[in-house]
Amino acid sequence: MLRRKRELIQTTICIALLFVVPLLLATPAIKQGDLAVDINALTTRTPWQEAQPTGLEPAVNDEYSPVINRYYPWYAFMNHAGRSGELPLWNPYESFGTPFLALWRTRALSPFSLPLYVLPLHTALGISVFLKLLVAGLCAYYAARRFHFSPIYALLPAITFQMSGFLLVGHWHPASDVIPWFPLLLPCLQRILLGNYRIWPSVALLIGIMTIGGDPETLVGILLFLFLLTLIYGIRTYTLKHLAGALITLFFSVILGLTLAAVQLIPFFEFLQQGSLESSIPDSFRGSDLAMLLAPISHSNSITEASWLPSGLIGFLLLPLWLAVRPAANRIRKRRMESFLLATLALLLLSLCAPLLRGIPIFAYIDTWHFAVPFPLAAGMLAATAIEEWVHLDADKCKESLKKLAWLIPLFLGTAFLFTFWVSDWKNNGQQGLNNFLWTSGSTLIVLSLLLISAFWPKEKLLVASLSLITAVLCWHIYTPTAHFTPAQQIFPETRFIQTLHGQNSRVAGSKHLQDWPLSPYQIEQSYSPSGIVLNRNQHFMDQAAKNPKLLRLSGAQTLLLTKEDIQERFSPLRPMLNIQEVFPSGAILLKDLQANERAYVTHVGRTFSPGSKALLRASGPPLLEGGVLPASLPDSSPSKAIIVHKTFNTTKIKVTSTKPGVVIVNDSWYPGWHAVINGKSSDIFPVDLAFRGIEISEGDQEILFYYAPFSLKAGGYISLAALAIVLFGFGALYRNRRRV
Repeated sequence: MLRRKRELIQTTICIALLFVVPLLLATPAIKQGDLAVDINALTTRTPWQEAQPTGLEPAVNDEYSPVINRYYPWYAFMNHAGRSGELPLWNPYESFGTPFLALWRTRALSPFSLPLYVLPLHTALGISVFLKLLVAGLCAYYAARRFHFSPIYALLPAITFQMSGFLLVGHWHPASDVIPWFPLLLPCLQRILLGNYRIWPSVALLIGIMTIGGDPETLVGILLFLFLLTLIYGIRTYTLKHLAGALITLFFSVILGLTLAAVQLIPFFEFLQQGSLESSIPDSFRGSDLAMLLAPISHSNSITEASWLPSGLIGFLLLPLWLAVRPAANRIRKRRMESFLLATLALLLLSLCAPLLRGIPIFAYIDTWHFAVPFPLAAGMLAATAIEEWVHLDADKCKESLKKLAWLIPLFLGTAFLFTFWVSDWKNNGQQGLNNFLWTSGSTLIVLSLLLISAFWPKEKLLVASLSLITAVLCWHIYTPTAHFTPAQQIFPETRFIQTLHGQNSRVAGSKHLQDWPLSPYQIEQSYSPSGIVLNRNQHFMDQAAKNPKLLRLSGAQTLLLTKEDIQERFSPLRPMLNIQEVFPSGAILLKDLQANERAYVTHVGRTFSPGSKALLRASGPPLLEGGVLPASLPDSSPSKAIIVHKTFNTTKIKVTSTKPGVVIVNDSWYPGWHAVINGKSSDIFPVDLAFRGIEISEGDQEILFYYAPFSLKAGGYISLAALAIVLFGFGALYRNRRRV
């Protein structure tokens, strides 16, 4: 009874400690209004230079482009949609409009995105970061306890995993919505390997939650690890009789888990047929990245190939200790631990083979740093296992282990430091390289001193607490997570440039620099897509518009942002009809195109166009219609007009007055899932001028309602509900079986 009470107290203290780091990161966002992501480099760009702090130099290599161009605008859109009482199905602010929920990486359905729909943005992001770190720490702690670590020893892998670079500074990346749940899969997998196949509902549910987290690459890495671990553990423990059943159960659970996320996956597959997310092929994982184990980067600004490695430093340094105590270790724990390490190592070796993997279609564009996800937890488990075995050695075995350590440690550390020195660019790193070396050397000396002291004074709680503290301090120093916050006054500041664009109340087109100027956080529509979302039809339109800028008039972009070079070169044919509105100190020029189309208008003539034929757009004259029947040469001089009377993210209401049949054209993206109702009756929508929407109308006054309700989302929802019913049935069967037992 006393032992259980002691364990309960220790568990409570350890869990309380896992709240510390999440609270430290969430407090500035919640209390001071700071943003939990780094977008300070934003003020080096033209629209925001007026708000640039004194002394800030423009960044040569902006490592935060994905945050500024993609992830923060997506956060802002979800926040704006939620607080407006709408579902974030369609994003009207980029590239004539793009699907949003269907993109998967937007994380619109992730549990960690829920605060964004109900709270102010900075508060919501702070709470989201808090939840990610807390869930990661608690899940790792639970997994360690299920592997029979005592409460105090379970703290070391929990902190190591919680403070990995993936979560501590990479919490803006979709991978951070997937990774926190990963440790829970390990005890489930162990039970499957022992023949308890009834645990499949838990595995399926976890896979489903991780899938809607929004990062397919991390998901692929985790699934690869699970199958590798199953094979290695089965072979390593000689439990081959359960191996086939375990693989079948795991495969079934993965399929069911993916089916649970059909509400996200089916719209995503539809999107892949209509467009793509621009992404450059990542660099290969290199040996120098592995060297970061002993030369940790002290300015980890973003998720890089090696940003996760320093969090495994303590486990790496204790590898010689494990080799020394291994012969005396518990056989079951030894096999389990080494299976985990071998599977992690196998995945790391795969990450070094990125060029070969990219020959396989499913791995063509995968950044292999995702394969490193298991490493921090494996390193923490290794450290806890080695320390626990070390502390409980008897006197004779302790002497034997010390003899081994006498030659293992110099050999191991000497080889590691030589390798690190060889692959690292110390000459060019200068003071930073020296700083890293001192921190790593200092950590090594402290760890070795603790081991030596514990050989004569074995105080396990003090030893584990010290190693946990060293891990936390080292990770905090390496990543300096609070340095990656953005002060409240620098969060997409409302400059004169932005205020002027707001006053135009029009879609903005023109300079290619708009690709680097995300305006969607201000609810300003632009023809380019800074986030990299490209619909095929829109891209075909923009390709022709690049050669003939007059075509931009078809998109309803009455506002142009140009440079002097643009006006003198690409846009020179438009100069007679361009009205200068304002010239900004940065050199950007705001103009009004007096001949641009309205956002919605009526046409009574058109050119037919069939898919597959070459589409040649015209800046003036009959539009290309992929539906409807209109003459190509009759005069189009009637006073028909279309007025947008109401517009939300997912709907557009238009009032039309027409004296004869025609086609209403709305200069927003054509995409499956958009529907139209004319005076209460459904009507077909067809593409116009490749990228836009058209609908046939009759004569008279009419009211048209366009609304976005994709069938893919409905079908995915039904499939997810069916899968959820199967999972709930599985949980019910598991509960009934436990009651009988």
